[in-house]
Amino acid sequence: MRPNKYQAQASLGIAGLFLIATPLFLKLPSQFQSFSSTTELEADLARQKAQVEASEDLERSRIDQKKQTADKLKETGVLPKGEKLIVRDY
Repeated sequence: MRPNKYQAQASLGIAGLFLIATPLFLKLPSQFQSFSSTTELEADLARQKAQVEASEDLERSRIDQKKQTADKLKETGVLPKGEKLIVRDY
């Protein structure tokens, strides 16, 4: 049997593509480290964002509690005197 007449050209083309792509494959290991540092940075940013959201939620709940207290004082007609409301005989 006679080998396919395009087999030699195809194998040379594939070898050429491999040689052209070799620098890309050689660069990949060095890029893995920068990729992992980027993902660590993204994880840190996500963690910080979650902390800020949690502190904002806490602040919102405090504001809501203050509003409820003020509404209850207004409803009962008790007005605090001075700058602070002092609860005695608690």
